[in-house]
Amino acid sequence: MIVLGWLWTGWLTYDPLESVRVHSLSYVGPVAESLFFFMTSDTRDPFGIALVAGTVAGAAAVAVARGGFRLRSAGARDGLGRALFGALLMGAGGAMAMGCTIGQGLSGVSTLGVNALLATLAIVLGAVWALRWLETGSLLFGLALHRRAKIGAAQP
Repeated sequence: MIVLGWLWTGWLTYDPLESVRVHSLSYVGPVAESLFFFMTSDTRDPFGIALVAGTVAGAAAVAVARGGFRLRSAGARDGLGRALFGALLMGAGGAMAMGCTIGQGLSGVSTLGVNALLATLAIVLGAVWALRWLETGSLLFGLALHRRAKIGAAQP
């Protein structure tokens, strides 16, 4: 898919009279562009809009075909609030990193760009840290930080 994205935006949509930004898969920018498209009908980036629409339509088609399609609501009382807050954090993180895990990790690394390699390294380290935090409940990888007792002091 990454190669097809580069091919589509770089060769198949080539126009010698108009500069076209060559890019491949990413979701942070195209979701914003899709929302902008629904508000204004402006199609600056048809690849990104088609990617978002195709992902949603494809997921829905597979769910319907397998009999697993159903509308759900947040189970817990504060589930919707947590989901919206998580979505806000994901969007803000993707915007600050100038791409999501797909954009930086797959499309960006395929260009061997230094910024994409650093962003991917930070994504992996952040994921490892978050998993360790969930497993151990400690922000410092389970390391116990205790004060050392002074030599000769009474131990409790």
